Amino acid sequence: MDLYLNDFLCYEAPTPMQDGCIKNHSFFTWFYPRKCLFSSKTGVKEMMSRLKKFYKLMLDKGFIEKDNYEMLIDEFKEYKDEYLSFYDNYDSMDDFW
Repeated sequence: MDLYLNDFLCYEAPTPMQDGCIKNHSFFTWFYPRKCLFSSKTGVKEMMSRLKKFYKLMLDKGFIEKDNYEMLIDEFKEYKDEYLSFYDNYDSMDDFW
């Protein structure tokens, strides 16, 4: 979570945690695969799980709106395969970079 909250959300311009739940697509398609040498399919799955749990807690505590949390969940359902596909041909990533 530290990577997402403190590195990604502050990378270009500081983004409040509450707005972070709608910026996941750029995290998983740009920041994570390019900026994290340790990124992998397993890491993507773990990060998605952590983000779901974190933002569920933020929803329960009243820090985010239910619509934003549902958008996060829907985005993960819709784009999970795309996020994971970045690592299918990790050894030949010339087209990727």
